Amino acid sequence: MLSDEEAKAVQGVARLAGQSVAAVKALCEFIAEYIGGPLEQGVAIWTDKLRYRRWENQIVLVEKAKAFLAARGMTGPTRALGLNLAIPLLEEASLADSEYLQDRWAALLANAADVTKPEVRRAYVTILAELTSFDASILVKLFDADLASEWTNDIPPQLWTHHLPDEVLVSNKSIEPAVLRPEVALSLTNLGRLDLIDSAGAFGGMAAVHWVSMTELGRQFVDACRP
Repeated sequence: MLSDEEAKAVQGVARLAGQSVAAVKALCEFIAEYIGGPLEQGVAIWTDKLRYRRWENQIVLVEKAKAFLAARGMTGPTRALGLNLAIPLLEEASLADSEYLQDRWAALLANAADVTKPEVRRAYVTILAELTSFDASILVKLFDADLASEWTNDIPPQLWTHHLPDEVLVSNKSIEPAVLRPEVALSLTNLGRLDLIDSAGAFGGMAAVHWVSMTELGRQFVDACRP
């Protein structure tokens, strides 16, 4: 049962956000549960940091994260998120502009709340916020190709990008370079900037992205953003 102060706080948020008291209470309880704090703290995070932005995205995030945990046989979080992770994660997730990215954010939240999963780093929030849906889909294709390939003499496989966004070619032998689609080249350059992939080298100060390899940061990041 809510205390008088909690009830007033929830009613105030509901009035300003134009949402029902029940909906606001459910979201604030969810936030409080994930940070291991009282409901008042969940309300404070919502009012002070999220500024009522993208309410619909917050509801989607809650439902998806719950579903990911339920699929593991969990009824709730088993690891509390630190505020330095919870606040930016919830804030950035509220800006996700596609279902594909919403799934990535929800998976990141669920994994952060699961004690059986590796620690979710604050840097992952910053990285995911820098990706478009197209960037994220390209990264997943590279990750899957890397995962399915064998290393040679401790050298990671070369992931050739000519056929992206459709497929990744894997070969440690040289392949005649082809002109990349501009959006693919831009996406690969962004992934390299975030240290998620290594490029073949540089020419004229620009990264050559005809073939790339996954970095360890890239592998760990993709894992953290998967259900």
